[in-house]
Amino acid sequence: MTYESLPFVPFVMAEEVCRRPYTGEEMGGHLLHSPEFIAKVERMRTEMTTGDILTFASEVDDRCRHAYEAKSHWFKRIVNAKGNAGRDQLLTVWIPHWLSSHLARKVGMYA
Repeated sequence: MTYESLPFVPFVMAEEVCRRPYTGEEMGGHLLHSPEFIAKVERMRTEMTTGDILTFASEVDDRCRHAYEAKSHWFKRIVNAKGNAGRDQLLTVWIPHWLSSHLARKVGMYA
């Protein structure tokens, strides 16, 4: 199997995540961040331009491609999961988490 033949497309999944409200519940309903942080990320998400979304989607695709090529344990578990479990984990856990980090770094929220 090659990266291009995966049963999901991380780039497209990242675009989808950018169009969904950010709730901060990517870790199974346990909030990792304060309500203020979540509100800031959601505001920034709604202000993303098409170019911002494409940039983020490219970063996600690069990250996933690198993990696949490096045979990273976490990504192998996603690829080899039964049914849609791996795809769903990428869509509901990893990519929203990366989006919040991406947006927070953009404005120095982690500084």
